[in-house]
Amino acid sequence: MGSISPKLDNTIKNKNLRSLESDLTIFLTLIALTIYFLLTISLYLSDVSALLLASGVFFAVLLTIPLFAVSYLRIIAPLRKYTSVIENVRNEEYSLKIKSKYKRGVIAQLQEEVTQLSSDLQLKKDRYHQHIFLIYRLIEQLDTPVMVFKHDLRLEHANTAFGSWLGKPWEAAKGYSAQSFGLEQISVEKWVFLKPEKHHEWQIKNSRFIDNNEEFHLVILNNIEKEAREIQVDSWHQIIRVMSHEIRNSLTPIQSLSQSLIDLPDIGERYKSVLEVIYNRSKSLQVFIDNYACLSNKLEPRKEILYSADICNRLKALFSDVPLSYRIEVDTVWADSVLLDQVLINIIKNANDAQASINCNEDIMISFSDTRAYTRIIVSDHGCGISNPENLFVPFYTTKKNGKGIGLMFSRNIVEKHGGKLSLENRKSNGVDAIISLPKPAS
Repeated sequence: MGSISPKLDNTIKNKNLRSLESDLTIFLTLIALTIYFLLTISLYLSDVSALLLASGVFFAVLLTIPLFAVSYLRIIAPLRKYTSVIENVRNEEYSLKIKSKYKRGVIAQLQEEVTQLSSDLQLKKDRYHQHIFLIYRLIEQLDTPVMVFKHDLRLEHANTAFGSWLGKPWEAAKGYSAQSFGLEQISVEKWVFLKPEKHHEWQIKNSRFIDNNEEFHLVILNNIEKEAREIQVDSWHQIIRVMSHEIRNSLTPIQSLSQSLIDLPDIGERYKSVLEVIYNRSKSLQVFIDNYACLSNKLEPRKEILYSADICNRLKALFSDVPLSYRIEVDTVWADSVLLDQVLINIIKNANDAQASINCNEDIMISFSDTRAYTRIIVSDHGCGISNPENLFVPFYTTKKNGKGIGLMFSRNIVEKHGGKLSLENRKSNGVDAIISLPKPAS
């Protein structure tokens, strides 16, 4: 035998399903048939003519059909309205209200419950949107890159830190795919960088949330390299503080005793010269320790708008005997004037020493340029370049004969306190570019 078609099968199933409408239709039909039957029996027993009997039944049918139709509609119509209301509620639309003429009874009670349900859900929706708004405001305040992707993994929202990470305002990249930022979702709970080496610097955290019945992905980039460096710097600070304290405790009595012995009238010249060496070396060690103490100072930049031309004029006065040239493409810089000057002084001294080591007299170029997210100050020299870049920012490490090994680390600390970056790169020809990237003020 042939199989039943799906359409016919669904029709049979629908016919077998009970509904309030079908039960009500059957009930009213039974009442009508009962009335017609009783009316027919009554007229028949009254011994009326066949014409009168037929007329009575006909008029009974004419009266009961509209009556039963109205009764049917009066019962079903309010329920259909509540069906529409509940459908709107399911779609998170709570504005549709029903004005029922029933002030008591089951319909009035149903209306009260549906109205109360809509009000409660509307209140929860408003609170949820307030929470979402607060979350977005919080995202804006975070100093780590945060992105919100839609279900199709296209950028919907981000924060200023992400714009800095991207190198341009995030609004310019709205709607871009996650892959265009070097990110990929490989499972519901896991995101990765397309370039594996990025994982050495950044950690990805992610979660999902629903807003207006749409799924979103929250992705946070955590700079683990920066955190590791901060921990390393804190460790160095602690070591320096302990060393400074212990060495000072030892140097102070040495200086005092050696000075006292030098001042004795009957001490011989030989012993006096030895004591003077001890005194001078202990004094030099004291200065040495004081110089390193600056590494443990807490720096809090006081940023303001600085004019590039003013910065150049100050550097000219400080380095009157150093060949400097300038290229200014951006008029202002947002930074702490004193701290930025100190960074530039350290870098220019390094550049000048590098050129002097190979007897180079070319100008050191200081350029001010602009990107969408940063103001860049680049100090370019023509020296011997960097031979050991991995140790550039290690305290106490130096390749100079009389260097202290704290200038670059101190400078990077200052730039990072500004929210910026300091990097040194060998140039293709010769020399080094020291690149200071400082974030622009929030508009």
